[in-house]
Amino acid sequence: MFYITRVLPFLIRRLEHVVAVIESSKRDILEYAHVLEDRVTVIPLAADPNLYMPRDKVHALTSIGSQYGITQPYVLFISRIEHPGKNHVRSFGSLGK
Repeated sequence: MFYITRVLPFLIRRLEHVVAVIESSKRDILEYAHVLEDRVTVIPLAADPNLYMPRDKVHALTSIGSQYGITQPYVLFISRIEHPGKNHVRSFGSLGK
């Protein structure tokens, strides 16, 4: 928490410009790092729907799975660095149930 509350705001203030992916992150940066609003831009994450769309699961597993050596069962877990941001323990603890 020391890094998040003390070091990170200090480093953010040294940047010329900050890019955030959601409005709530921008608000946090403005509030906790005390950065001027015109130095923070929100650029939402988005995928090109012409390239990235739901595909047939069997086809995906055979084509991509063989290319990268992915076999079932597998878990894709996306989270941020600090704990318990996405409730890691509860998420992984319930996998065996």
